[in-house]
Amino acid sequence: MQRPASAVHADCVTARPDSGSATDAMARVLARTCVDAVQAVGGFAGGIYLRSGVEGLLLLAVVSGLPGRLFRPWWRMQVNRPFPVAEAFRSGQSVHLPDAEVAMRRFPQLMAGLPFPFGSFYEPVMAGSERLGVLFVLRPATPGVPVDAADRELLRSAADGLAGELAALTGAGEPVSWKGDPLGVPPPDTAQGAREAVERLALALLSVDREGRIRYVNRAAAALLGTDAPELRGRMLWQAVPWLGQPAYEDHFRGAFMSGEPVRFPARLGRQPDAGWVAVELYPGPDGVTVTIGTAEPPGYAPETGAPSRAGPGSPADRASALYRPVALAIALTEAVTARQVSAVVTQELLPAFGGRQLAIYLLNERHLHLAWETGFPQGFLDRFDGVGLDVRLPGVETLTSGRPMFFESMEHLAKAYPGIPLDAHVGARAFLPLIASGRPVGSCILGFDAPRGFSPEERTVLTALAGLIAQALERAQRYDTEAALARGLQAALLPHRLPVRGNVETVGRYLPGTQGMDVGGDWYDVVETGDGLLALVIGD
Repeated sequence: MQRPASAVHADCVTARPDSGSATDAMARVLARTCVDAVQAVGGFAGGIYLRSGVEGLLLLAVVSGLPGRLFRPWWRMQVNRPFPVAEAFRSGQSVHLPDAEVAMRRFPQLMAGLPFPFGSFYEPVMAGSERLGVLFVLRPATPGVPVDAADRELLRSAADGLAGELAALTGAGEPVSWKGDPLGVPPPDTAQGAREAVERLALALLSVDREGRIRYVNRAAAALLGTDAPELRGRMLWQAVPWLGQPAYEDHFRGAFMSGEPVRFPARLGRQPDAGWVAVELYPGPDGVTVTIGTAEPPGYAPETGAPSRAGPGSPADRASALYRPVALAIALTEAVTARQVSAVVTQELLPAFGGRQLAIYLLNERHLHLAWETGFPQGFLDRFDGVGLDVRLPGVETLTSGRPMFFESMEHLAKAYPGIPLDAHVGARAFLPLIASGRPVGSCILGFDAPRGFSPEERTVLTALAGLIAQALERAQRYDTEAALARGLQAALLPHRLPVRGNVETVGRYLPGTQGMDVGGDWYDVVETGDGLLALVIGD
């Protein structure tokens, strides 16, 4: 892969909104290491995760070669999740995924969200035994060809060098941790060549770098978008052309940036329901993506309408991105055994996907809803709703009794629908989801958002489907908890509570079941005193 020398831009970073307080020195170290590592192994993108101020949470600190906004769900990484970044950090070992087949076999949740053909490599950044973060590089897939020793050594050397520089900063009094959004490392502007020929085309054409920033616009594109070319150059594509920034189109752009394969999709020329249709084509390369916009016939499906701020066309292709969310959550839920584990998975997977901040799960027991899990709400606020009966008029109750999800785009809407209901905030939005498994009520789930927001038809459909998955997992977990408690009780009844004490004899019993999870094996032992002064040691199954 040919790429300009990293010195052109390795010390240049672009702050994102809400960026943390990283010093210029740390930013330059991270940017230079990231760019050099990508170039060294022929990659097209890379980044660095660092520890955060929250235990067990990594934050994406620097990213190069990818538009950060398209990959927001991966900005935060819990170290206990089954993702390669987390695995590299936990184990302190390198993770090399040369192609999608290997990645799917080892990390199915990664491929559920990014189902594209690409290779990826993850190197832990460690100063001695102290784990600081993870360096990763993405490059074109090499099916059937493992990562060679030279590339492994290059990545390892880059991670070791970064660890040394970060350790030096620590010695100078700067803690190695990250707060806020990732910093982008912009690539150089390489738009040059036969521009005169491109200007003659009637087809609208834009050149976008790998950060998503417009570098070139021909006259046809400027005319189509109604903006002069100088005003478009240097802006992020999705800011300059807002109708391309709809969530419905995000997965097409992710596919182009990740796979390196051309992508084509129909789009409306604007956000209005009566806007005309155009054909958008994406042609990715090592240094960016060429975007063409041409005329197109209306597609065969009828687009749906939804909330103005969030809705997008409703074709099956447009929904592909949203469909990865239930797939990823379903895979994660299969690993959850207890109700607490299920709730933790929902917190880690569902909230970031939809930008939520609060979550509460209530479980039904003898016609009353009991709080089983909460996060993000003021301490003690939800206690007043714990144990409410099914005859109480509350949205968390009525969503379960009616079986219908309830969406409130603002707290004003919620207060108007339920006068007098206690509110934990005056600004935000709420979604109340029924948890029903195979027709059996399990409980209700509350999602909270810090700002008012619309819920598009696609989001409502996905959230309702996710609620069904959560309900099934919780029902399975409750059954497991009950069976595990019963099994533990039976096991405890089989084992002696104390062993006999005899002079000149010391008896000690240790029990280690061969099963995992429940600490129950079904075996038993005892020490029995016989009538003739002897001790009998008994082991049974």
